[in-house]
Amino acid sequence: MLEREKRFLETQKQEREAKASLSSFTYPSFLSTLKEEDLPSLPSLFLTTTKDEVKRIKKTLSYIISILHNPHLSHKEEIAIVKSQMVSSYDDDLLEATREDSSLWSMKGRSNPLPKEIYTRLSDDDLCIYENFFLTAFIDILSEEVSQREILSSHLLKSLKEKGSLSSNEEESSLLYLSLVNLRKKIERIKDTPFYKVVKKRRPDIARYEATNILIHDPLYHVVYKDYLERIKPVEEKEVNQLIEELTLPSFFYALYQQGYRYKEEESSLKDNRLVYVKDKEVKLTLEKKEENKISVTIESLLLTEGDKEETYLLSFREGEKKRETRKENEILITPFSLIKGKEEHFYSSTLSLCESLLSSFYYLKEGEEDIYSHVCPNCLSSHLEREGNKVICSSCHTTYSFLKKEDGSSTLWIRNQE
Repeated sequence: MLEREKRFLETQKQEREAKASLSSFTYPSFLSTLKEEDLPSLPSLFLTTTKDEVKRIKKTLSYIISILHNPHLSHKEEIAIVKSQMVSSYDDDLLEATREDSSLWSMKGRSNPLPKEIYTRLSDDDLCIYENFFLTAFIDILSEEVSQREILSSHLLKSLKEKGSLSSNEEESSLLYLSLVNLRKKIERIKDTPFYKVVKKRRPDIARYEATNILIHDPLYHVVYKDYLERIKPVEEKEVNQLIEELTLPSFFYALYQQGYRYKEEESSLKDNRLVYVKDKEVKLTLEKKEENKISVTIESLLLTEGDKEETYLLSFREGEKKRETRKENEILITPFSLIKGKEEHFYSSTLSLCESLLSSFYYLKEGEEDIYSHVCPNCLSSHLEREGNKVICSSCHTTYSFLKKEDGSSTLWIRNQE
C-alpha cells in the first residue's frame, strides 16, 4: 500500500466518523436506516485508488518509453591505430603523432608518402550506467505492483456463484481488470527491449537509488525518479492495519443486526472496549479489544445447560502481510479482500459479504437429529468421531459441532468451524 492510498483510507474514516460514530452502530434505529452502499467497503475503495494508480503508471511508462528512445550513455574514447582506408576523417591533434611514426607510412615514389595506418579515436557508448540501472529496477517495481493489483482486481469480478452475466464489461471492476492486464502487457514489451535486457543483465544489487545530476536535472529521468521515491516511501504498517479494522467494523456491526443479533447495553462497556450481543436467547457474542490490531470474539451458547464458549481472535492486516506461520489456530486474519482461517483463504468482493461469512463461521446452526449425527459427521459422513465435553470432533475432516435443544424441542447442530 502506498502512502497516498493510506491517506485516502484516512479520509474515508474521517468521512464515516463525520456521519456517524462507531457507537451509533449499536443502535437498531440507526442500523435499520442503513443500506449496504452506506457502508465503507475496502474492495470498492481499492477499485477507486487503483484506477488512479493505473493513470499514474501509464504516465510514468510514457516517460520511460521516451527515455528508451534516447537514453543517457557512458561515452568512452580510446586512441588506436587503424588502417587508413577505414577512417573517413582525421583528428587534427593526432595527425602529428601519425607523421612522427615512420612505421605507419609507405612510399609511392619519393614525393608521395601515404600512411598505411593512422592514429584515431574510437568511441564506445555504454548503456550500463547507474541511472539506467535505476530505470530497469523501477520497471521491475512497477511490474510487481501491476501484477499484484491485477490479482486483487480479479477477486472483484463476477463468479459463477453470483447472479447476472459474466460478460458485463461495463462494470467498473471488469474495466479495471482489463486496464491492468493491458498495463502488464505493456511492461512486458518494455522488458523485452534490448535496452532492458542488456542493462538488467549487468545491474548490480542496489537497495536504494540515490539522486544524481541526471536523475535531478534530466526532465524525463527526474519524473520517473520522483515516482520511484513516492512508491518506496515506507508506510506505517500498524496505522494501515488499524485503518482496515476501523473501516471493517461498521459492516460487521451491520451484519450482526441483519442476522438477528441485538446489542445488550447493560453488559457492555464502551469505555472498556467491550460490546455484547445476544441472538434469540440462543447465543451471546462478546467483542473485546484485547490489544492493538487484535479483537477477541467470544461465542457462548445459551442453549447448552452446562454452558459452552468459543474464543476467536481477529487480526487485521493489509493485503500481502499474511504471516500465516506466526498465527495460532484460533486466530482469523482479515485483509481488505479475504478471510484467512487456518490454511484456507477465502476472497470476497465486498466488506459486508466478508463480515457475513465471518459471522456465520462463529455460529452456524443446522437442523439435524442427535441420534444420527452422534454417530456420523454431518459434513463428510465419516464415523470417526471423538467427544470432548459438549463438542463432537470429526477425525477425518476436523469439523467440530455440538447438539443444541431449542425451546420447541427440535434438535439443532451448532457447526463451529463452518467454512
